[in-house]
Amino acid sequence: MRILLATVGGVGFLPDQARSEVLFGRLKGKPFRATPFRATLSRTAVDARGAGIFLRRENRNLPSAIPVDENVLWDGRRRITRRITLSDKSDALLIASLSIAPLGAASAAKQANTQDGTPPSLVRAALATEPALWRGSECLGLPRNSQVSAAIAVQPAVAPFTRFLPSFDLGPAGVVAALIGAPPAPALPFGGRSAGP
Repeated sequence: MRILLATVGGVGFLPDQARSEVLFGRLKGKPFRATPFRATLSRTAVDARGAGIFLRRENRNLPSAIPVDENVLWDGRRRITRRITLSDKSDALLIASLSIAPLGAASAAKQANTQDGTPPSLVRAALATEPALWRGSECLGLPRNSQVSAAIAVQPAVAPFTRFLPSFDLGPAGVVAALIGAPPAPALPFGGRSAGP
């Protein structure tokens, strides 16, 4: 659960053990379905209510707008890759005019679609923190829904392991990557070397 909290919040370290235990105690204690609560830990908002336990990136300290580069780790949560080369002048002009910034509450309200039973307020709050394409002050939307979606790829990242992944963390990193739809970690260069006896 601590790895999942760090991943959702986009932080490179696990949340404090003592604070995590307090949160887990609240989740295991008095049924939260009767008494909903909210908490934040490692930039992750935890919302426990009758419909379930929901994790999302909290709204504060989100990154400001950045230009669309070849490869960037955005907010520790998304790997954004430019798919096109800038050899074509029209592509270069198109990409140069774009930036990546959080979608924001107003745009999230327009795009929130809750057909799976997730509370609409949570969908809007989660979408507001996702990376979106902007041209100046105009929001073009989430990269997968925008007119330039072919030019940019956005993939989830397992935050605690985006820069350093020790071999003993390969198992948990692989499970969380599969859970959030992130690509699997690359194979060890010396297969079996650290696997133990």
